[in-house]
Amino acid sequence: MMGVHHLSDTDGLQQLLRKLRSLSLFHTEVGLRETSAILHATIINKIPVGSSFTQALEESKEELNKAFDMTHAFERQQAALYTLTWLCKALVVRGAQNQHEWTAKMQKLLGDANLGLEAAHSFDVILKDHEYALRPETFANIRLLYKQRYFEGVVGPLVDMFHQSEGSTKHNSLLALSSLLSSLPYLILNAHIEKLLPVLLQGITCGESALTESTVCTLATILKQSVLHAAPYTSMLIAMLVPLTVNHPLIVRMKALECLEAIASLPTSTVLPYKEDVIRGLRNALNDKKRVTRKVAASARCSWILVGAPGSNSV
Repeated sequence: MMGVHHLSDTDGLQQLLRKLRSLSLFHTEVGLRETSAILHATIINKIPVGSSFTQALEESKEELNKAFDMTHAFERQQAALYTLTWLCKALVVRGAQNQHEWTAKMQKLLGDANLGLEAAHSFDVILKDHEYALRPETFANIRLLYKQRYFEGVVGPLVDMFHQSEGSTKHNSLLALSSLLSSLPYLILNAHIEKLLPVLLQGITCGESALTESTVCTLATILKQSVLHAAPYTSMLIAMLVPLTVNHPLIVRMKALECLEAIASLPTSTVLPYKEDVIRGLRNALNDKKRVTRKVAASARCSWILVGAPGSNSV
């Protein structure tokens, strides 16, 4: 199925989809459930638009809704979420017109007390390239610029959910957004920088290591390309980033240092008040146990030492 170019509109195809859905929802072996969900999504991706495509989606919706309603069978709900996630991915990749109905279901699950956190992590699957499924090499139905189109459709609702909700729903919407950002090129992020920066700042201090890492990596990409947007948040950024340069995973330390070096290129009038604090705060990073981190720390510190020096970017 992975290598098939096109699929015919036949009753046998619907029977195969029903069998795969049943396996993805009810089989006791997790690996087989997940493989069945991926195969199910691969077929959905390749069915031509028409009655067979509509029937497949309607039957999928009905069976998934039943599984989500099984409130006392959490494993079934988890299986339904995985199947839903891959079904969404199949529709997003092909640019299906009704993809928004399915992604809205995933967004709604962010507020679910049981599935919210897993739903947030599931957004990572939508845009991240899989090693073999829904790829050009396996003749997937792929629409040009699908990542950009999908992100344009969900960034607004996710940011709104973040600002309007509290507790776990707020955290889950932040995690979902951060999961998407890591799979997007800078040119797509750039159009939403002003909207995203306040949310990213929350991600840095959320207390969840995976989210902090994802957020600071995305932030480094943004700041190295367009640091001027960060000027209004300079004080907050410095206060958050300096502590990340020590006692955190290597990638977090490195990216925090890269962010600080980028911030040093802001106009002198913006960053000069923080010069001494940053230089002092980077002392421990200069003694990092990893040579590569010490090198980046030295580069960042030099950039801050030059703030306000003759010939610097003074405004």
